[in-house]
Amino acid sequence: MSLQRNIRLGYFISALGWGRFYIPVLALFYLSSMITVAEFTIIVAVFAFTILLLELPSGIFSDLVGRRKTLIIA
Repeated sequence: MSLQRNIRLGYFISALGWGRFYIPVLALFYLSSMITVAEFTIIVAVFAFTILLLELPSGIFSDLVGRRKTLIIA
């Protein structure tokens, strides 16, 4: 019973992490710091592009070395 609960809880927490719910808070912070919406858009685009570029190599590395070792290295 406890194992099934932990698996469901793990999926739920993972889904929340991928939801990127911190972006609106980040937007309010940057906009209150006198950054324009266009500049904020560039910042978010660079952030998203960086994640995209780093996800593929980390997935390949995880396939080659193993997920656990990759998480330990990260």
